[in-house]
Amino acid sequence: MLKIVPFLFLIILLASLAYVVRCGRWPERSGLAIIMLGSIATALVGRSDLWRGTEIGILAVDVVVLMAFLAIVALTDRFWPLWVSAFQLVSVTSHLARLLTPSTLPLAYAFAEQVWSYAMIAVVIGSVAWQRRYARSSFSSKGPSA
Repeated sequence: MLKIVPFLFLIILLASLAYVVRCGRWPERSGLAIIMLGSIATALVGRSDLWRGTEIGILAVDVVVLMAFLAIVALTDRFWPLWVSAFQLVSVTSHLARLLTPSTLPLAYAFAEQVWSYAMIAVVIGSVAWQRRYARSSFSSKGPSA
């Protein structure tokens, strides 16, 4: 069962990428690119005994991803980067909690790390869908009649 989870995440990520590239704007495209690059980097730096101890390499990747999302927060007037940054901050905090409590179950640590990736993708997808709906309603309204 756990072997299929990375495959499902990859499918969700690629489908999201196709949608965001087609319909999103630079902040959403950048955000999903950050998620994708962070996922690839996480796969590259993860140890073979994944989640048995504090994943320092993944912590480093997560801190860089957090800084990248904070840059998007600073450069755009969109609201979604705040949510995604908050989710990423929780992920970074999970590593710190593992450092302070090494007896945490590996499955709980893994779940605390991975669940936020799905939430981040959902927020970016939701932002694109909302932006498209808003743009359609703004252009289709005729405004007040005189």
